[in-house]
Amino acid sequence: MKKIQLLFLLTFIMVGFVACDKEDEKSLTDQNKENLIGNWKFVSSSTNGVQDNNGTCETMSTISFTSDKINGTDYWGENCSESENYSYNYTVNDNSITVTTADGTFISEIVTLNATGLVIKNVVESETYLSVYIKQ
Repeated sequence: MKKIQLLFLLTFIMVGFVACDKEDEKSLTDQNKENLIGNWKFVSSSTNGVQDNNGTCETMSTISFTSDKINGTDYWGENCSESENYSYNYTVNDNSITVTTADGTFISEIVTLNATGLVIKNVVESETYLSVYIKQ
């Protein structure tokens, strides 16, 4: 009986060591960066908690994250015939995305990020903007 208890105890301890392996744990930064990589389609936005009236052109906008670049296309004009492509360097630190452009450095907060959805928050002066994307 003591051998069975000892065997059980040793098995329990070994499982605990394997389950708590620090090498398997990813930091929040690594998890977010890994989940960001891919193509995202703009769905909607809000300003100070009020849903914006997004038109067809806005909902055609897309962004794509690589390991170090954010690439995107914005559409506007009659029948969304005008567009602009952009590409900027970015970094992730916990729940923050820092984007570097010719106009400066901008920091956005990751509110939600999972395999299918992304919500980004930007605060400019007294305005709070939320942008919602789905993964393509």
